[in-house]
Amino acid sequence: SIIKNLINRMYLEIKHSNFLRIQSITRIKKGEVKMDLKIYGEGNSTGGKYNKVSIMGEGRIKGDVDCLNIKIYGEGEISGNLKVEDSVDIKGLANIKGDLEGEKLKIQGNIQVYGVSVEKAEIMGNITSVK
Repeated sequence: SIIKNLINRMYLEIKHSNFLRIQSITRIKKGEVKMDLKIYGEGNSTGGKYNKVSIMGEGRIKGDVDCLNIKIYGEGEISGNLKVEDSVDIKGLANIKGDLEGEKLKIQGNIQVYGVSVEKAEIMGNITSVK
């Protein structure tokens, strides 16, 4: 069942890092379940479809991320593309090894990214395009 698979996935993710916490299931849309992803301290996770993504400390996500919004306070690395429905909020350093697509981008710090496509941007820091 869907719920059993989600519980097994949460257990495996938490097992790999003591600081990784996947919070409650918050969105169900036409059979699609999206969870919040929160990394506090230091942790790793896999990419996927999430509701809200939050990194407080040092976090790495391997794979593409599709989410409603993302907050990175500290250092965050995403090895893949980042697609955000609403807002990207970065206070610190973000390294996105892929393209960033979203509605709003707010940076207080530095971001390294392959390409950026956003509707609105507020930048107090630097954006570096890398490949």
